Parts: sequence; structure tokens; C-alpha cells
Amino acid sequence: MNGILVTLQWGKLVRGHNSLLAAVLLLSTMALSSLAQINQNPHGELKLDCQLCHSTNQWSKLRADLKFDHTKTDFPLEGRHSAVTCRACHRSLEFSQTNATCTACHQDVHANQFGAACDRCHNPVGWTDEIRFRQKHQESRFPLVGAHATLDCDRCHSQGRYTDLTLDCFGCHFETYSATLNPDHRGAGFSLDCGQCHSLAISSWAGNLGAFQHTADFPLVGGHNISGCSVCHTPGTTYSQTSTDCYSCHRTDYETVTDPNHLSGNFGTNCAICHTIMGWAPAEFDHNLTDFPLTGAHQSLSCNDCHAQGYSITSPACASCHQADFESAAEPIHTAPSFSAICTECHNTAAWSPSSFDHTTQTNYPLIGSHLTATCAACHPNGVYAGTSTLCYSCHQQDFISVQDPNHVAQNYPTECEMCHNTVGWDQVTFDHNQTAFPLTGAHVSLNCLDCHSQGYSGTPTACNACHLDDFTQATNPIHNPESFTDICTECHTTAAWSPSTFNHNTQTSYPLTGSHVTATCASCHPNGIYAGTSTLCYTCHQQDYTSVQEPNHVAQNYPTQCEMCHSTTTWDEVTFDHNQTAFPLTGAHVSLNCLDCHNQGYSGTPTACNACHQDDFSQATNPIHNPESFTNICTECHTTAAWSPSIFNHNTQTSYPLTGSHLIATCASCHPNGVYAGTSTLCYSCHQQDYENVLDPNHVVQNYPTECGICHNTTSWDQVTFDHNQTAFPLTGAHVSLNCLDCHNQ
Repeated sequence: MNGILVTLQWGKLVRGHNSLLAAVLLLSTMALSSLAQINQNPHGELKLDCQLCHSTNQWSKLRADLKFDHTKTDFPLEGRHSAVTCRACHRSLEFSQTNATCTACHQDVHANQFGAACDRCHNPVGWTDEIRFRQKHQESRFPLVGAHATLDCDRCHSQGRYTDLTLDCFGCHFETYSATLNPDHRGAGFSLDCGQCHSLAISSWAGNLGAFQHTADFPLVGGHNISGCSVCHTPGTTYSQTSTDCYSCHRTDYETVTDPNHLSGNFGTNCAICHTIMGWAPAEFDHNLTDFPLTGAHQSLSCNDCHAQGYSITSPACASCHQADFESAAEPIHTAPSFSAICTECHNTAAWSPSSFDHTTQTNYPLIGSHLTATCAACHPNGVYAGTSTLCYSCHQQDFISVQDPNHVAQNYPTECEMCHNTVGWDQVTFDHNQTAFPLTGAHVSLNCLDCHSQGYSGTPTACNACHLDDFTQATNPIHNPESFTDICTECHTTAAWSPSTFNHNTQTSYPLTGSHVTATCASCHPNGIYAGTSTLCYTCHQQDYTSVQEPNHVAQNYPTQCEMCHSTTTWDEVTFDHNQTAFPLTGAHVSLNCLDCHNQGYSGTPTACNACHQDDFSQATNPIHNPESFTNICTECHTTAAWSPSIFNHNTQTSYPLTGSHLIATCASCHPNGVYAGTSTLCYSCHQQDYENVLDPNHVVQNYPTECGICHNTTSWDQVTFDHNQTAFPLTGAHVSLNCLDCHNQ
């Protein structure tokens, strides 16, 4: 700091023009470099502002209002750390070398078992924190509960070991496990997982069976709720090998019972079917819980009626008891190859007869009408049921052949009897043509059947031309040429009458008829009866009108052949043209022009580019000169159709250099000489180099001023000079404020 003061005394106290301050930007870095050589920073590479601790008044003494805040570092001072001196931790002035780990100051008595994270159990307020330690233990793999919560640490952590200890109970309690004889844990092969029977929440090991629950697949309830494990668990055998099967304990009960005798009756050994754990007697058996629930007549039977040969091999199939019923049935005969042995398809347990067979739901042929009272044999002779035809003709062929009024065979009637007959009575005949594939409508309703079915009824065609071919070939307005007209008569005609036609040119073609076209005859547009491929272009029919008109002469003036641009279908002479419907709408001065002003070469192919008409305006422009190298031929960028001048060019929005101050009134040529606009520099110095070199107070060249004129000057006036050193990278504070510019910028 003393070196700086001497340098300031040697400097000339020059008070130059205010603009001299601009040189500060160039010389500030050189001045700081010189100062750094005089006073080297003792803190090393410290990325902190010196003014947090030092002032510009005196370097060696710290400022009274010390602004350094240790809480904003990676090591905020808390608890006892806040009372220690800086030197206690920072033994070197190079603060970055200070080790922030706890072990740098505090000896690790745990031999690095917990790593360097001392704050897991300790804190800066007090080194020993019993509450914090206990809390951390609760968050570990082994929370302390029950008797463990009151133990001294050394009971489990002997020899200073805290990590990698086993969590299994037998690690500490193996001797207790081995010494326990009631029951004998080792002899019975008990698991070493003590938690299966003992609870950590209880303070005593002995008698602590709060956690033991007998296995879920064999709960001790009812008669099994007995004291003394040895009743079921034979001494000397492991508990896990004890069978849960009733028979393993109750075999004697099974073999000694006589009412009923389980052995002679071949009873199963699954005792739970009849007995419960509440007591061996009385026994209860629910047949409904078996695979064969008892319903209907089965409920009143004696057990031996079905189980004469025992209980374990009794068949649930109906035929095992009802085979005689099956073989003796006569209406219908069951022994024919059509019937299955699954009796439940037709019978139920209430009684063998009557049958519950439902022809409507159990076959694909519901019985209705007279079929309901027919015997089975009437349709199923010889007891054959499978494969019986459902066609009426298969049973009623004789009725079909014998009928004479009308004679079905002679008139080739179809054999689908249901078209006219029903199941109520053969003589009740009804026929609804509308239920066929050809409903009768219009004139067809009053026709005689033979008018269409002269060749019989089977295979009668439904196509119109089968009956109306003569109408098609004899039509004259229009002529029905097969090459243009289809044989689908319904496209134009209805069944009401052959004429008039219902053809609608507007909806059935892609060319709606309007104006005079509505009254035109078909032949006027479709000569020779050719309809397919007829052109929809006006010129196709009106070529003669186009070539014969003289005012104006369409051919000579090269008018387009799109007649609809000027003409309508109402009448040829009503001419209207709207230029705004073209690709070049007329606006501004174009509206009042004569057509030939733009279309002097004809109407087809007239260019729409501005320069096609305005090339002379482009070439003759002088302010600015429209140099083709700088200006584009897209005139609309600067001009409108209202008038060629004034231009609408906006320097602020159409360039990257907005005009402000004195630039607003400058002529284009003053910045763009020779009409060159592309690539013009936006740097002030490129236009104001002469102003920079001519100024003498201060002399910008001699004093090496920067060429960034905007630092001190603005676009309003060159002489309005302002400079704010605080907007630079070196704001002036303290004694620097009163220095002369040349004191620091003497180079």
C-alpha cells in the first residue's frame, strides 16, 4: 500500500478533458499488474474479494466492520468452533490448505471403523452426545428395544468393535440355546432363529414365548389346544418331522370304531371328512361337500344303497346305478346308437321319469306348432337321432309332390317349404314376396306371378335388364348406348314407371347443370350417345364462340381458354371479370390502369414480378442509387402499389443497425458511398475515424484511446462526452476516486 501512495505522489496532477477517463479501460490492467509485483498475496490463490477484510486506507490492519462471513464457506462455525481463534485451525495464511475433516484436529479413537464422518454421532456443541448416539443406533440395522435398550455398550461391543457385528441372536445367546432343556432345543433340532419364539420387546429370556405361534397349517385350537408339546412331538425327534395328518395320531381310533366299522367299510383315512378337532365323537358327514352332492331322490337313500362295495371306490356316473333304467326305456329307445350315457342331459335326480329334455334349448331345431305334439319316432324313425335333417322337405316331400293347386313339381316351386307354409298347419299358406331377396314395389306389386316366373320360381333373375332389355334398347332421348350406359337401370329409373327418368345430372355426375345448361338437350353436349369421358371444359363446346368474337379479339390478343374467368352459364354475352380472383389481385395504382398497360403482349403468361414493369424506375433511382449488386429486384421490400415513392423502407426493422440521434437525418450516401449497401460496417470508427484522429483535447491518437467510440460518445452529438468508470471492471472507491486519470493511465 505504501508503494501505491508513493506512486500517486509521483504522478502529475493533471486535470484534462473529461473524455480522458476513457483511457482507464486500457491502463487499469497494467496498473494492477504493477501493484501485484509490489505486494504479493500471502493467501495464495484465494478467490475472495480483498475488501471483505481489508480497506483502501491501510493494508496491514483489518477493517473494523469485517465483512467476511464464515457461514458462507463450506465450514460454518457452530458450537465450540465459534469460540476458537482463526490460528487454531488456519496454521498457514494459505487458507485453502486447511483440512476441514474432523480427524485433522480430533483423534479417532474408533480406529476408522466409522470413517471420517464424525458428525454421525458427535456435534460441535459437545463431543459426547448420548442422546444423539442412542438415536443413531435406532437408525442402524439393530434398533435397541426391550432388554437391549438398557444394556451398557461394552456388553455387545467388547474390545471396541462397533462394525461388522452379527445381527443373529445366537451370536450372543448360543450358550442359552444349548443349555435349554425344556424343551430340549438342540435335541429337537430347533431353529437358531430365536425370534421365531422369543421377542426382543420382552426384558427376560426365560418364559418369553410371546412371539411363538404354532404353524398356520396346523393351529392349536379345539381338542388340539393341549399343554405339553411332547403329547404330539415324540421326544428325541425333530419337531419339523411331526406329521400333520390326522391318521398319524388317531390310527387307533380309526381301527377300533365299530359303528360304522371303518376297516370293513373301506373308509378313507382322511378323518377330517367326518370328524372335527373339537372332538372325535360325534361324527358329522356332509355329502354335499364331496364331489357328489345329494339332491332329489338321492337324499332319502340309505348309504349302503350306493356304497354296497365300500366308500372309496364308488363311481359318480349315473349309469353305475341306472343302467337297467337306460336299457329298458322304450319312448324313446335309449339303446340306439344316438343316445349317450350322460343321463343328466335329459333326466334329473327328482325322478327318472318324466324326462327333462327340452328340444328347443338342447338342439338347434326348436319345436313349435304341430311339431310340439309329434312323437319322437315321427321324425326320428328307428331311434336314430344324430344327423336328422332340419329341412322341411326331408319330412314333407310327399306333401310337396302330391299337391295339385298349384302343382309344385310342374311349376318348379322351390323346396324351401317355409317360404309359404308354417308349422301350425300345412294348408295355412302365406307368401310375402317382401321377405325374399326381391321385395315388390311400384308397378311390380300388381303383376301376375307368371309375368316374371314364366320359367318357374327357382333361379328367377333379379336384374332389371332380364325383363326390361327392350325398354333399354328402344330408348331414344337419350339413346341408351351400351358403351356409355350401364345395365343397372335403378341408377336412373324406379319401379313406379320406366319414364320419366330420375337421373339427376347435379348429384350423379361431377358436372352440375346451371343456367342455360339446364334446358340444353342431352345430345347437344353428348353427340352420338357418348356420355363416358365427356370433357367438362367450356372451350370444348364453346370453341366457335371463342374464335368468332371480335370485340375483343380473343385469338389475336391471346386470351386464355378458361371461359369461366369472364363468362357464366346464364348467357355467353354477360361478361364479368374480377382480377382479384387471379394470382395477381389489383391494388393501389394498379386498379386504374388499362388492361393493355400490362397485357400488351397478350394475357397468357403475363409476368407478376415488379421489375417486369418497373425496371426503368429501378435503374433511374438516385436516392439511393439502386445498385443491382446491393439491391434485390423484390420491389415490395421497400415499395407499395400506391406509388413508387416515397419508399416504405425502415432502417430500424429491416436491418441490424437501428438509426438513432443524428443518424436519422443522415443521407443514405453519407454511410453507403457509391451505392454499396451490403457489408457496410456498423462500427463507429469506420465512419468517424477522421473525428477520432482530429480531436486534440484530449489527443486520442497520442494517448492511445480505444476506438470503441460508444464508450464516451453517443449518436446525438459527437461533443456530448460522458464516461462512468464504475461501469468498467474496476469501479473507483476510497482514495482511487480523487486520482487524476493519468496517475494510473500514464502509459
